[in-house]
Amino acid sequence: MRSPRRIQPTTLAVGLAYATNGFSMASWNARLPEIGSSVGTGTEGIAAFLLANALGTLVMVSLAGLLVERRGARWGYGLATIAFAAAYLVLAAATTLGVFAVLLLGGVVHGAAFALTNVPQGVLGAAAEARAGKTIVPRFHAFYSLAGAGGAALGGVAAAAGIPIGVQFLALAVIAAALRVAAQLLITVDAGHRQATASVADSAVPTITAGIRLPRSVWTTPTVLMLGGIVFAATLSESAANNWLAVAVVDGHGAQAAVGAGALSTFLIAQTAGRLLTGPLIDRVGRRVSVVSSTALAVSGVLLVAVAPSVPAALAAAAIWGLGAALAVPVSMSLAAAQPRAAASVAAVASVASLATVIGPPVIGLVAEAVDVRLAFAVIALALLASIPLTVQVFTRRTRAEDSAAPAPESEPPVSKVQAFMTEQPEALARASEAWPDSTVVALRALGARAERVVFIGSGTSSFAARAVEAFAATVLPGAEVRVLTPSEAVFALPASRFDDHTLVVAISQSARSVLVRNAVDLARSRGAMTVFVTGAAEHAPPVDVVLDISAGPEDVGAKTKGYSTTVVTLLRLAAVLAGTTIDGIGELPAATRTALDGGAGAIASFADAVDVADGLHIVGTQTHLATAQEAALKIVEIALVATSAYDVEEFTHGPHRRLSLDSSVVVVATADPMFDRAVSLEAWLRDIGVATLVLTDRPERFASSPAVVALTPLPRTLAPIPAIVPLQRLALALAARRGLSPDAVLYPEVDTLLARKDPS
Repeated sequence: MRSPRRIQPTTLAVGLAYATNGFSMASWNARLPEIGSSVGTGTEGIAAFLLANALGTLVMVSLAGLLVERRGARWGYGLATIAFAAAYLVLAAATTLGVFAVLLLGGVVHGAAFALTNVPQGVLGAAAEARAGKTIVPRFHAFYSLAGAGGAALGGVAAAAGIPIGVQFLALAVIAAALRVAAQLLITVDAGHRQATASVADSAVPTITAGIRLPRSVWTTPTVLMLGGIVFAATLSESAANNWLAVAVVDGHGAQAAVGAGALSTFLIAQTAGRLLTGPLIDRVGRRVSVVSSTALAVSGVLLVAVAPSVPAALAAAAIWGLGAALAVPVSMSLAAAQPRAAASVAAVASVASLATVIGPPVIGLVAEAVDVRLAFAVIALALLASIPLTVQVFTRRTRAEDSAAPAPESEPPVSKVQAFMTEQPEALARASEAWPDSTVVALRALGARAERVVFIGSGTSSFAARAVEAFAATVLPGAEVRVLTPSEAVFALPASRFDDHTLVVAISQSARSVLVRNAVDLARSRGAMTVFVTGAAEHAPPVDVVLDISAGPEDVGAKTKGYSTTVVTLLRLAAVLAGTTIDGIGELPAATRTALDGGAGAIASFADAVDVADGLHIVGTQTHLATAQEAALKIVEIALVATSAYDVEEFTHGPHRRLSLDSSVVVVATADPMFDRAVSLEAWLRDIGVATLVLTDRPERFASSPAVVALTPLPRTLAPIPAIVPLQRLALALAARRGLSPDAVLYPEVDTLLARKDPS
């Protein structure tokens, strides 16, 4: 299996993108005085140039999210590559020819390119952190700072060597294009992935994707708004240093341009050191104390730069400023990624950061025209001071939330309701396998004797349970047509003539409250069809010929686990009774399910750690397990909010396999059936190309070379899907735990009301 510690290509791409931004920006920011003089202007002209950058960013920032959502992050970075290269070529021409208007044009193009790369960069950074399962966003920002320090130093060397700024811009065009193309190639978000995650983004499910709309609701979330304020002030501070620190040292102290570049390098080196080395401190004292302290340190540094009496004092003040500017942005971004709508929150805060980058430098320039560049830094100090109360409030809210969710000292870790219900499956299956009353059996056999058509109707978990039984029902009822329909298909698409007194409608609703399922029952009864209602709430069943209780017991959560397995058993028993036959091995189910609950913990945990959340997950089943794969995909989406697709082996190898990359993860579910050998070959090929795999099988000896195998109890083919679903339910819980999500959370309770999906009575 792929080690979770291996650097993923997309993670490397995000780091490279951050580093490229930092290097490019700092290298020419360090020579802003020369840029101004090259076109015959001073501070006012520099401010105008930075304002042109701001206008480009303002225009593009409103479009960047939409563009990336529709075309993908890789495409967005490709467009940014072209835009950055074009911007640097225009800037090279402007500074070489000395044309101020061309300089402004280059600034607009550069600002647009910056916005286009900054939005997906922020979202993908959080996605990489979620995939890694540990904090890495500060590292990305450290890459930006470290590369920025190198860029500023290179700018200083170029200035000292007398290399024209136009030549430097030409070099930047080549370097930026090369590095950004490399980053673009590493990003594995392709059109297939975007289509797979589109429904998630459209419904605002809190999962991280490469492109995302910003739902209005995140802008009304107090935590996101406060994080936006914190990041706005911190980014204002950072962009002011990038754009004006060198100018302040050169103009304020009469220093050479190389010395000004050195001041910016000092700031960036200190900032990088803070981001790389303060992790243990954050863990020890907490994020609130860390961010408040670092912000206070940044305020001190800004003010010391403004009043520094000498160049050495200014350099020391720049170091203090840089160290103080290290934590607010990355720590706030990490908290944004922990919000219920993670991707939208990260994108919103990243957009605010872009806005600060737009507004800050021109404002400093305008104030500097009226007073002095160093005194203009008072604006930054005031903004940072204003952010401290927000920091205290937002991280206090977070700390309280964490405290309320934490277990009491010396107590066992909390168990979610979903997990508790999942572990009850052996007992629930034993109840579901108990003999029905003779009157029920007689009534069902009478229905079976008349049935020429058997139509199973259910949605979601109920539908997949019916599909797990469909082949068995068709086998034991050879004289009957067997179909599985969703409620909408049954009500709106099935011809009325198919509902007659020779049609048996088996309606499935675990809660007995599904409006369309009940409508289908009413329609069937009105046409004279026979009806059976399968439910976990028999007391709420509508009038039908026979009601069958799945015997799952209470399960008041959205993600049903024992409800699925007991529904499958109930439907299998129903088909057997209708046909006048029995099911061999049904008494083995409780023990087989207990084995599935207890075994393979290491394989499941390591596979969950290796799953690339941004890339999603694929579950491939043999002929017996397509419904298993579909139900598992639903559970992983419901519980862990990870985009998951389901296929049988043959379907997967006819197109969907082309979506695979080194970041992909695939679960193969294979028990003895006609497609078993194909599954063995598929898993071997997946390992050969470097894809992480988890195998669930009752024949583990056939997967001896596979690094992650969960052994299932051999059962008759008819019963195999029941214990096979259990390790996948456990995988869903492991993924949720890794992402810090509650399996019991009801994210959008208003959906049932809005869609009239459930009968409130």
